[in-house]
Amino acid sequence: MKKVQTKILAFGSILAVLVLSASLFLVMGIGVFAKHATPANPSTSGSGGTIKNAKPINYEFTSGITAADIDGANTLEGAAIAAGSAHNYVTALHWKSTFTFNGTTFRYTMIGTAPTAGNVTSVIPVNIIPVELTFASDGSIFNGNDILKQTVQSPIFKNAQFTSGNTQFGDAIQRAEFFKVESPNYHVLLSKPQVLPTLSLTVPVAKGVTGKLQGATVTIGLVDVNWYDNELRSQLIPRHISTKSLTIFLVHNVFKSPDITTGSCCIGGYHNAVKINHHLFTYAESTYNDPGAFPAGAFQTFSEDINALSHETAEWYNDPFVNNLVPPWSVASLGIACQNNLEVGDPLVGDSFLVNGYHPQNEAFFSWFARQSPSIGQGGRYDYLGHFTTFSTPGTGC
Repeated sequence: MKKVQTKILAFGSILAVLVLSASLFLVMGIGVFAKHATPANPSTSGSGGTIKNAKPINYEFTSGITAADIDGANTLEGAAIAAGSAHNYVTALHWKSTFTFNGTTFRYTMIGTAPTAGNVTSVIPVNIIPVELTFASDGSIFNGNDILKQTVQSPIFKNAQFTSGNTQFGDAIQRAEFFKVESPNYHVLLSKPQVLPTLSLTVPVAKGVTGKLQGATVTIGLVDVNWYDNELRSQLIPRHISTKSLTIFLVHNVFKSPDITTGSCCIGGYHNAVKINHHLFTYAESTYNDPGAFPAGAFQTFSEDINALSHETAEWYNDPFVNNLVPPWSVASLGIACQNNLEVGDPLVGDSFLVNGYHPQNEAFFSWFARQSPSIGQGGRYDYLGHFTTFSTPGTGC
């Protein structure tokens, strides 16, 4: 998602400021899922009514994480161990490289080990924190525990059949993305999630409403993304979260808004990186939505079950510290102009497929952003489903 100075992910990278990108889903920086959404004029002044502007928003926080921060965190680890410190300064396992386009060198960092580094299987620890939100406006409660089992049993964590192998969603995308250069048994997997105690929050009247999107049948919650993200980040240190892990905050039927006063909707999730007291965390937030939470139409699957989480997970794999810059790109059909970050979900919000009854999102490949020809992706494709016929273009005005 395009970087902004506020934080958020949306349906991250149409989900880091938040985009329903960094995306529709799923960023902090932070990154988010939604972006480029047109501000809405809510047709209700309170909860329980209709919330207008049912569009995926790619919203991304600006993490401010630098190359020195990433490298320095691992340098500090050695010093901490030597001093007998209990602090863990390590970041999530990652690899770094560069590519050059039109004489400019772009540096990027991704999760796991490099696809060219051999037949290595990396396993990243995962925490899930269910979030229970009580809306002060009307007492409505939305509890992430209600869909915890479905999430843990989904292809995000369980093996399923993909074109690149029988594996997890994120690993399948990475294997397809670097298919022509990777080792045959290269994998980057997520561990069985450790479910941490529920985070219960009361959403102030000024920070959230409930209602139905126009044309939808399921009541949703809508919360101010900046207020919400501050609450989530405040949990990382007190809960003794390891910086080696990915922490997922999971909600049920709750979207985020970059401006709750206008009812602007909808950020499905976001991912982000944040440095707190020398600890460098990466984390994601996502909603799991019931059918009917979003209106029927082109973006209907954007909000179904793990769609937002798949968006944010793939973006975390490819841009964990929300600082991978690429040549500017545009997708006119989504209203995205001159975005310059490697948020693989943002260019394809609403483009989903079916796996074991779930609706993960299609993802763009590294070659699309780096403008490589031919693509190093599986089958020479520029995205998982092969819907892009060539690499990215800057669009008018970039």
